[in-house]
Amino acid sequence: MSNQLVKVRFRLDPEDWHGHAGEKLWAARLDTGLFEINNSPFFKQGISYCDIVKASPSDDPMQFDFESVVERSHHSTYMILIDPTESRRGQYWKRLEDAGCTYESGQIELSIGMRLLFSVDVPPTADLNEVIEILRSGHDDGVWIYQTGYASSHDAAKAMNKPS
Repeated sequence: MSNQLVKVRFRLDPEDWHGHAGEKLWAARLDTGLFEINNSPFFKQGISYCDIVKASPSDDPMQFDFESVVERSHHSTYMILIDPTESRRGQYWKRLEDAGCTYESGQIELSIGMRLLFSVDVPPTADLNEVIEILRSGHDDGVWIYQTGYASSHDAAKAMNKPS
């Protein structure tokens, strides 16, 4: 087992809103063919930070092709698009940060212009209902648009972590 990070490649539909045919995520090797995802996806749905996935070797020894999710981390992922001129984004993000969320960010050029793109990680310790309410209020108030990447069953995760 190595601590060296590799990339796991996920295939995407290039006809989807983002126009990308694939996304590569950092991952740590765990065992033969098993990897722990080390960042949050921007486009790939159904995957979250710390999920354990199975992937097969590619022509590049530092890149592997996604096959399946082996174990869920109980993290959730949401993607947010924001107009870079939106002045209220900081106050709305503060609410997500206070709820325990973190993010990765980038920019994407769309037919509607350049947008900020956030991949929001919701850890299993966060109140998912509160996070969804914040996401909805930001959308309803015209601050951002969002989509679900993967929503975990946080209640099940919390129950597993409670002392007996």
